[in-house]
Amino acid sequence: MTIERIDADRWKIALEAAELQALQIGEGWRPEGEPARQAIARLLARIQRATGLAPLRPEALSVELRRQGEGAELYLTGLASGAPPQLWEFASLSHLAQGCAALLRQAGPGRFESALFAREGRYRLRLAPCRGQSPRPLSLLGEYGRPLPPGGVSDAATREHWRPLAGQQAVEQLARLA
Repeated sequence: MTIERIDADRWKIALEAAELQALQIGEGWRPEGEPARQAIARLLARIQRATGLAPLRPEALSVELRRQGEGAELYLTGLASGAPPQLWEFASLSHLAQGCAALLRQAGPGRFESALFAREGRYRLRLAPCRGQSPRPLSLLGEYGRPLPPGGVSDAATREHWRPLAGQQAVEQLARLA
């Protein structure tokens, strides 16, 4: 097993076939349910021992598994608030800016970690509440865009295949355009 820190809140864990078997990560494995939570908790314990990282709760992570031959790569993204990030897709920059302005009026600045991505004339906003903040104000974005299904796969696909436009405080930057 190799553990690589990608950035402040993302980790890549390369697992060989024997390690997958020991962790009971087989074909069709999904990061939901009790067996998966137990496997993730065991991995987190190893990461914490190896790196000195402060304890993370498995429910405060976005998890993605990518098969690589006989092994796999497991990507763990930590969330400061414990709430999973939410992705919203917008058909136009105008709708996106209006939604961000409304969110900023409702919640105030600095309440969310946010990033903006674009692809083929569409925009995706990735939002995660900061520590101690409620994700409830995000529901008002439904007037301007559509939420994408929660989970690590949508989030990882967006970060990997969409062009990043703003990596931090995207809500505040976009609200100025409205």
